[in-house]
Amino acid sequence: MTPLMAVMVIVGTAGWFFVYAIFAVLIRRNDAFNTVTSVLYFVLLFASSMFYPVEPLPAAFRIAARANPITWQVDVLRYATVGLGDPALVPLQVVGFGVFTAAAFAGALAALKTDA
Repeated sequence: MTPLMAVMVIVGTAGWFFVYAIFAVLIRRNDAFNTVTSVLYFVLLFASSMFYPVEPLPAAFRIAARANPITWQVDVLRYATVGLGDPALVPLQVVGFGVFTAAAFAGALAALKTDA
């Protein structure tokens, strides 16, 4: 396992855990939590580069995909595992995902403080 891949797996797991922790703390009903997180995940997954390349998409979808943390994580992991992708974008995506994880952590802490 390359160091970049290890970092993205660890930071990626933490980032998405914190995002879902925000909803878990703020939403009291399990059915509502499952609905909200499933819809969020579906929308983010659909507007990412996980299943298809971003380049042939219409401009609006390309913009949404480029702003999507799932795209950042997938692109970095794809580059770290099989070497595909733009090496100039990888550092930006790593930093962007780090900022996303830090923001999710801050959001989860804020949710815990408002809940207490």
